[in-house]
Amino acid sequence: MAAVVAFGFSTACQSVRAPEAGWASQVIIHRDEYGVPHAEARTDAAAVYGVMYARAEDEFDKLERALFLPLGRNAEVLGEAGIPWDRLVHALEIPRRAQESYRALPADVRALCDAGAAALNRYRADHPEAGVHLFGRFEPWHFVAQSYSWHLFQAAQALRQELGAAAGMGDFGMPQGSNAWAIAPARTRRGHALLLINPHLPLDEVYEAHWMSDEGLNVSGAAPFGRNLLPIYGHNGDLAWALTVNRPDVVDLFALICAGEEGAMRHRWNQGWREMPERRVT
Repeated sequence: MAAVVAFGFSTACQSVRAPEAGWASQVIIHRDEYGVPHAEARTDAAAVYGVMYARAEDEFDKLERALFLPLGRNAEVLGEAGIPWDRLVHALEIPRRAQESYRALPADVRALCDAGAAALNRYRADHPEAGVHLFGRFEPWHFVAQSYSWHLFQAAQALRQELGAAAGMGDFGMPQGSNAWAIAPARTRRGHALLLINPHLPLDEVYEAHWMSDEGLNVSGAAPFGRNLLPIYGHNGDLAWALTVNRPDVVDLFALICAGEEGAMRHRWNQGWREMPERRVT
């Protein structure tokens, strides 16, 4: 299926090589007249490395901030306002689970995570003045933690709405969402399929890039909010895909009934009680 989306390709007017051995020696970064980076690489991982390094040049602060929440480090930057999210992240053990999930990933997917972290570490080594230096190093599993936290955030938002409705609170504000339309070739003037993408994102949250490698990767699209190793919506030479913001039922949250004192807490489990182990997070 052929599809068209509003992402531009153009002749490169500037070329630079990302400064690092390994992946960096396998990728050339071209920036077109709009500043969009096009990474031409030998491997998929090297393409991810190239785009991530270019992205760090453009929005390193945003890339760093996008990790505060999924790693449970909000309070170190925001103060007391960040404590509730940090408590939830550590209660659900997202950092530990993300590390375990990263180790279980296929080798080629782990390589993409490795390359993304290496690019950010290389950029910070080249520009020590950038960012707030909250992390000693960017780690590959950080990108997995971002995926966990996205579902957590959506689940928490949905839960707030459900609790509000149960308490008789009205629906405040306009409905929010996003749209995509697919038009069949038979319904277009030139006989091509069309995909129209409207993710309802602020323009300054959309980062456009082009990933190309000798292994077959060739996609152009956008990775918003300082997240994602590859575009969440875009196209290759044969098809296109969209992302609409919605809340699929992929996370379950439970409210526990607790009793006891510090050091001996329990929670209800069916008709009985279970002990609650404690751990300290610093």
